[in-house]
Amino acid sequence: MGLKEYRVQRGLTQAEVSAKAGIRQSTISMYEKGNRIPNIENCSKLARAYGQSIDFIFSLLDISK
Repeated sequence: MGLKEYRVQRGLTQAEVSAKAGIRQSTISMYEKGNRIPNIENCSKLARAYGQSIDFIFSLLDISK
């Protein structure tokens, strides 16, 4: 499962995650597509937005590129 699948599973839109995390929606989109890897600060923001740990967020990222 990746970031997008997790977000959809939780019934959230990119706009909702963006508002919760304080990260631009276009940036969320790039993370979900694997075009960009979030820095530690944004991983922390995503973790708070989802109520998860940073480790969990890392597990959702495709960093094989």
